[in-house]
Amino acid sequence: MSKGKKYDFKVEQIDSEWVASIIRKVTSKKTTVSKKQTGFASEADATTWAETEVQTFLKNLQKHNQQHSEHRKQKAERKAAKAAKTEETE
Repeated sequence: MSKGKKYDFKVEQIDSEWVASIIRKVTSKKTTVSKKQTGFASEADATTWAETEVQTFLKNLQKHNQQHSEHRKQKAERKAAKAAKTEETE
């Protein structure tokens, strides 16, 4: 299995303006646009925006995953405590 980037960006020119898109790899053959910004005057501006947005996007995703992990741990602890309590009463 290949190790590719799940999130990346794409910069393209449409008419006289540049468009930057944050893309997410859904499967090995399919991608989807997670965020898009239009109206850049130059390719460099679009690339700079895309690079910073990908980093921000990944930081927010990491934060969300950390919070979700904590919630799962707390739920498992409550379930284990409830199971122990029911075993004591039996």
